[in-house]
Order: sequence, then structure tokens, then C-alpha cells
Amino acid sequence: MKTKNLAIFIIMIIFASYLIFNGCNNTDINLYKKYVMDQGLVHFSLEYPANYIVDYVEYAESSSDKSRSSAYFFIMGPKDRHVNDYTRISVFAIPPDRLAPDAKSLHERSEAKAESWKYYELIYKGEIMIDGISAYRLDYQNMDILPVIANDGSPGIEVMRRVDFDANGFVWTIYITSPLSTSDADKAYFEHILETFEILE
Repeated sequence: MKTKNLAIFIIMIIFASYLIFNGCNNTDINLYKKYVMDQGLVHFSLEYPANYIVDYVEYAESSSDKSRSSAYFFIMGPKDRHVNDYTRISVFAIPPDRLAPDAKSLHERSEAKAESWKYYELIYKGEIMIDGISAYRLDYQNMDILPVIANDGSPGIEVMRRVDFDANGFVWTIYITSPLSTSDADKAYFEHILETFEILE
């Protein structure tokens, strides 16, 4: 009887320890915030890093007025990093007649422009799925000249990742630009955004 009770007690201690340890170390719930764009013509949701700042939001309010027909969502961070070292993440939804007739054309145009840069280096190119939609992905690196323009340091390498796809009558782009020094961590954030991205009715 004592042996049985002791075994149950040990199992309970192990289980309680697991819950306490897991609760203290599982911070995923605090790593991300949910954003929902539910105004205007374009509706979507995603989870973005909780220590990032929502920098700018614009709703697509008109299908006829080009100046008000696109949706934009910009975030940057982390909050405690210098502005020249911010990682920037954006989501665009643009009518097909604004920049390109479709996502493939926009993607090819963006790739051609990036390839023309002196320090361009391809990291990845291929097709992926986002919210059940086929998308074109391009990851590459280039020289970041923003610190020079701002007279605040020497240029460094930055890594860009983008996906383009067609959905609900819009050409969509999800884009991240990050310093090379944080590109691995930023890639994980970007992957999370892609995994949680959902187009809403």
C-alpha cells in the first residue's frame, strides 16, 4: 500500500514539475500579438512579434480611386533596437493595375530589380503555400545604405525575404527586411507570420 501511494506521489510530483517548468519556459503566448485588418475592402489576420511596433496602417477604401484602393500594414522592431537596426515587416494588398497585372509579374519584376544591385546574393527562390494559396518566395541579401544616407554609420548587409501571391482580386506581398546580424531570428518571425496569415471574408 505504501509503495503504491509513494509511486502515485512521485508521479504527481513529476507531473507538477513538468507543468511548472513548461509554464515558466513556454513564452510563445507572449511572443506574438494578433493583428486583424477588418476595415475597408481587404481583410486579413496574422500574428506578429509582440515587441514590434505597428508603424503604419492604411485600409483599402475604394476600388475606383487608385489613391485609396490599396491596403498597407507596416511593423518594425524590436522596440529597444536603434532605428537603423530595426527589422521591418510589411503586408501590401494592391489592385492588379497598380504595379503589375498579377503576383508572378510583380515577383519577377522585383527579382530583376534586386539582381541588378551590386551586392545582390540569392539565398532562396521557390514556391510556397500561404493560407492554402500558391505564392512566389524570394530570399536574398544586399548592402544596406540607410545608415550612410542618415549619416549614422557605415553600410552593412541586410537580408530581404518576400512572398507574392494573388487572392480576392488583389496582388499581395508580405515582406521583411532585416540586418544580417539578426536575420536568423527574423526569419523565424517571418515564418510565423506566414504560418498564421489568413485572408478573411
